[in-house]
Amino acid sequence: MKARIYKLNFARVHFGERHLEDAGISFTADRLFSALMFEAIKNGEEVMHKFKRIANASTFRISDAFPYRCDELYYPKPVIIVERDLQIGDSAFEEALESREVAKKVKKMHYIPESYFDDYVNCKLSSNDIHDIARVKTGEVSLDEKASISRTGEDADLYRVGAYSFEENYGLWVLVITEDQDEKFIEELFYSLGYTGIGGKRSAGYGMFKLEVEDLSDLLKEKLVSFNKDDLKTSGSENHNTGKKEQYMLLSTALPIDDELEEVLKDGTYLLKRSGGFVSSSTYMGTSIRKRDVYKFSAGSVFTRPFNGQIIDVSPENFEHEVLNYAKGVFIKL
Repeated sequence: MKARIYKLNFARVHFGERHLEDAGISFTADRLFSALMFEAIKNGEEVMHKFKRIANASTFRISDAFPYRCDELYYPKPVIIVERDLQIGDSAFEEALESREVAKKVKKMHYIPESYFDDYVNCKLSSNDIHDIARVKTGEVSLDEKASISRTGEDADLYRVGAYSFEENYGLWVLVITEDQDEKFIEELFYSLGYTGIGGKRSAGYGMFKLEVEDLSDLLKEKLVSFNKDDLKTSGSENHNTGKKEQYMLLSTALPIDDELEEVLKDGTYLLKRSGGFVSSSTYMGTSIRKRDVYKFSAGSVFTRPFNGQIIDVSPENFEHEVLNYAKGVFIKL
């Protein structure tokens, strides 16, 4: 099994949610999976079937996309509860929490740099640390004006597209786990996707990227859950130092199978994210058919045991073919 970091170096992107003027900074694993699937389909039926086979293997995992700056990876802010009656942090962190200004900055944080991650989890960030993190600027949001040209000679319709431009040395990274023999195939599929782009308005040049593949960072080497028998055997056990159950944070937007759900929800702290939208299919070109909505746990959600997750068929009733929604879990140990 091979786990690697895939760095995506973008110039300009459009990652919208509901409206054309939206401008998100990143994307979820299910959006990446769909983009890879369409790229595989574009390269022929044989490539498509091979990608489906690899994706359905228990070892294959992809994370959501998170920012990076040079060699520093950023992680989603963990959904954890600070128990203030316990001796869990130093006085500097307690003083920072009392500050209204600093507390607001913590609330607005979406990502934590790797160099600060353990201190954040252990409630040891000082107010200066929090100010340093808050000052980081990964890029800039803008509204690009576009014109829709009529083919019948009518006046052009103007509209605006939300765009995000990354600062120099910034981009997005995803974690990719696959079998050794499939690594080259997946890497080539990512390279191909880089020329096509990911996100909206790709025909206007948005979403294209240059790919760099790297080994895991020190934090990921130490904390990544491999889903081998030993990892699963110790999940749900108590930490010998704290006496509390071990915790695991999601790096992908994921959903356990029904048999896992009840056990997963115990002691979990999580956020939910709706995954929906319209079917994109060559069979139904020019039509707007909604996929079935699915609610999944967001990246950053924390549980006392990792779960495998699933790939869900979200095709509408009586649809001609399956519509796959990626919802497998990728976890690191806190």
